[in-house]
Amino acid sequence: MNKNANSIFIITIGSVVLLTLLFCVSIVRKSNEQSHSFLENIIPSIKKTENKNTSDTEQAQTKAEPVASVSGKLTLDKPNFSAEQKELANIFYKNSVFIGDSITAGYETHASGADSPEFLENITFLDAVSYTILDATYYDGGAVDPIYLGKATPALEALNEISPKRVFIDLGLNELTAFSPQTVANRYRVLINNIKLVCPDTEIYIISNTYMVKDSEKDSFNNEKVAQFNSIMNAGATDYTFLNLADELSVDGISLAKEYSSDGYVHFNSYGYNIWDSFFVGTAVKFYDSEKEDRLTLTTEHRAKKELSELPFDEVSAEDM
Repeated sequence: MNKNANSIFIITIGSVVLLTLLFCVSIVRKSNEQSHSFLENIIPSIKKTENKNTSDTEQAQTKAEPVASVSGKLTLDKPNFSAEQKELANIFYKNSVFIGDSITAGYETHASGADSPEFLENITFLDAVSYTILDATYYDGGAVDPIYLGKATPALEALNEISPKRVFIDLGLNELTAFSPQTVANRYRVLINNIKLVCPDTEIYIISNTYMVKDSEKDSFNNEKVAQFNSIMNAGATDYTFLNLADELSVDGISLAKEYSSDGYVHFNSYGYNIWDSFFVGTAVKFYDSEKEDRLTLTTEHRAKKELSELPFDEVSAEDM
């Protein structure tokens, strides 16, 4: 009897344990199914959110535009000119003079290259390192004078000998390091007046001061100062033509593109001077007039040389010294 009771007790306990295990397995399985269902519902939402964020980023990147370039875009290719452009440039720059400092001296070196444009052979360069507007205003010589026919010669004296059709001047950058834009512009006015005394029929072109590479700016000499000076010279262009070369060498409208600079400051490499070539060929095409060309050639070729010491040259005022 006791033996049978023990057997029944053991079977009962075993059944309870088995049922308990089956119940637990059922609960776990149901929980897993619910978790799986939950994940199935949430994962698409996560993916949808990720796709939306990616789409928003791509859309923002699509809408973002590069910084606008005044001259269009950075150009490192050597320019190709048509036969007509070459011909006009050759005529336009025949018997022309470029006056400038070390930046123009760099262009003279560029012009001497074997593959430089032909029109550059027609230009006489009067330039010197550290040359200033003030130096150029003195008919009897400044602190620095350019080399002409093998010797240091005041620019006004050389112009008197050459009697050019056109003179292109790129000066002022050295003075902007120490003086205000208005003071430098006042000095330019004196130089322009003096050139007109020596060469009354010569056309005068003032080339804008070019910018410096952005990271090279200083408190006393910066691109804002250059821009102010250019603005003054452009506004005062009544008896000369102002040429805005600066913007052609900028990709942001207010600094020199570093790709065009040889020293990360204000001077140019071959890429930069290629832009000069394009700019001056474009200038020739823009301003060429066959009738005026013939008249200029006639008047300048037959102009008598002046006795410089007898001319009433302007002098830079004490306030602008």
